[in-house]
Amino acid sequence: MTSRTVDIRRLLKRPLAGASALRLDRRRVLLGLGAAAIGGTGFGALRLFSSGLSGVSDAVAQDINYFRIGGGGVGSRLYQLAGSIAGAITNPPGAAKCDEKSACGVPGLVGLAQTTSGSVENLQSLHEGAIESAVAQADVAAEAMAGEEPFKRDAAQAELRALARIGAAQVQVLVAGTSKAKSLADLKGKTIGFGPKLRDSAVTGPMVLAAYGITPKRAKFTFDEMQPTIAALVDGEIDALIMSDGVPNPDIAALRYSADARLLPIDGAPAQKLIARHGFIKATIIENETYKGLPAIATLEVPILWTVADTLDPKLAYDLAKALASQSLAAGDKSPIDFALAENTGPLALHPGAQRFYDEHRAGAASTN
Repeated sequence: MTSRTVDIRRLLKRPLAGASALRLDRRRVLLGLGAAAIGGTGFGALRLFSSGLSGVSDAVAQDINYFRIGGGGVGSRLYQLAGSIAGAITNPPGAAKCDEKSACGVPGLVGLAQTTSGSVENLQSLHEGAIESAVAQADVAAEAMAGEEPFKRDAAQAELRALARIGAAQVQVLVAGTSKAKSLADLKGKTIGFGPKLRDSAVTGPMVLAAYGITPKRAKFTFDEMQPTIAALVDGEIDALIMSDGVPNPDIAALRYSADARLLPIDGAPAQKLIARHGFIKATIIENETYKGLPAIATLEVPILWTVADTLDPKLAYDLAKALASQSLAAGDKSPIDFALAENTGPLALHPGAQRFYDEHRAGAASTN
C-alpha cells in the first residue's frame, strides 16, 4: 500500500505523511505503534506502521495526521519519555470513543516517537523542520537558543518553545572502585570519557566539570561510543565516565554486576555556583541502592523538556498539552511525567497555546477548591 501525503497546514506549517486506518481500539493502536514507530526513524517508521494495515481503502488515509517526536537512544530516558508522549497524544480516526474520565489524546493525531542520538540531533532536526517536536535536556536547549556549542554552525534557535517539562536527567560520574578520586576536583589531569561527541553527556559533562576547574586543558576528554567507553573504564584506559541520563541507567546498572565501579558526588561550592548560574539545574540525591551496593550520593539534575517551534499552531499546542496532562493525571503515581512540574520549562518559554491550557487548568482547579 502506498503512503500518501496529507496537507494539514491549518494545524502545522508543513505537511506530514499519512497512512490508511481501520476502526481500531486505541490501546491496540498504541501497542502496535510502540513496536513499529518507536523503533524506527523518520518516514521509515510511517511505512512500517502503515504496512500493518494492508487491505484498507486509501480513501481514509487523509484522516490521520502524524506528529513526530525526536527521542533518544534505545533505553535512554529521552527515548522512554518520547514514547510516553506518543502514547498520550495518539487518538486516530476510528478509535474507541473516550469520556471525560479517560485519557483521549488529540483527535485524528498519531504520535511517532523516533530513535535519535539525543537532544542535539533532536533540536537540529526540529530547527530544520524534519520533525514536529523534540524531547531535549534544558541545558542543551539553552545552548541551541544561544547558538553556542554544539550549535555554533547553525543560526541561534530563537524560535524554540516548550510544551511541558516532562522529566529530568541526573549527572552521573563513574570511576573504578580502586580509584583514589573522592570528588570531581580529583579528576584534574585524568582521562575522562563522555560517550559520543554530540550526545547529551558530551554537552552536560564538560559544563559540570568546568565548574570544578576541569577543562580540556587540564584533563584529557575522550568521545567514543558508550559501550567502548564503558569497556575503557573497566580496563583502566580512562579514569572516569560521565553520563547524563535518568536513574537507574541500564548501562551503569549492568556495570555494577560485572565490575567494581562507584559514583562520585557532585556537591560543594562549585555545584552551588553552577545552580546559581543556571536556574533550571537542581541539586538532587541518587537514592541508596539505586545501583546495587552503592550508597546515596549527591548530584545534579537537568530538566527534560518537550519542545516545539513557535510557529506551531496555538490550537494544536493547546490540545497537545491537554492530552499530555490528561494521560499524566489519569496514570497518577504510575505516570513517568510529573504534571505538577509541567509548567517549569526554564530556560524556554512556554508556547502560547500550551500556556493557555495551563492557565485554564489552574483556574478550573481553583474554582473547585
